[in-house]
Amino acid sequence: MQNINQLLTLKYPLLPSDPFAPAPPNVLIEVIKNWPSSGIPNRVLVRIINETYQRSIGPHALKLNRYEAFSSEVYDKLMPSFTSNIIEATRLHKDSLFMDLGCGVGNVLVQASLETCCRSYGIEVMPTPTEQSLNEALRPRFLDLKEGAIVVSLKPFVSSLNARVTERNVDDISAIFDVFERPYRSGSVSWGSGGGLYHLHRVDREGYAVIKQRFENQRARSARASRR
Repeated sequence: MQNINQLLTLKYPLLPSDPFAPAPPNVLIEVIKNWPSSGIPNRVLVRIINETYQRSIGPHALKLNRYEAFSSEVYDKLMPSFTSNIIEATRLHKDSLFMDLGCGVGNVLVQASLETCCRSYGIEVMPTPTEQSLNEALRPRFLDLKEGAIVVSLKPFVSSLNARVTERNVDDISAIFDVFERPYRSGSVSWGSGGGLYHLHRVDREGYAVIKQRFENQRARSARASRR
């Protein structure tokens, strides 16, 4: 019991008998001062994320278990290690804007902000936290993304990875993206024990403009030739 009381005293220091006396040193703040300049230590980061997740999920656990199997209302999450891999792959930094579509309880948003100090926003449409996949209804929204923006999804929302841009598909929305496939390891997601693939879609309008101009030049030459 004495050890427990000592731990509680660290978290909730006793008030001094003199209310005007200088505040005693806070042990937790002193520890933080010794953290590396690279940011929050990984063990502390994971603890904060897990604590936040459990406090958010705990009161709603029964609601989260009431879903239709294999429907879009199944609740799952990305594990912190996988989220860190995505943050590294996209080179997220303090000046970045991070948007999570289908953010659930926001655990990925919390981690992104903690790791990089970036601005993070999430959108969730279900009455209980869920994961919403990227679909055809969302694709037109990406047209407004700035050059170099990266969209991460487990499934690619292009017709075919590294597909050749032709005259038939040059006007498709997905043509503005360069798509890269990355693996994730076992234990990275909560809905399965195996590994898999996720996809980075980088906006490359400059490259797309060059390709589209080439097709337009070909069309113009064909039109002139047909009039001769």
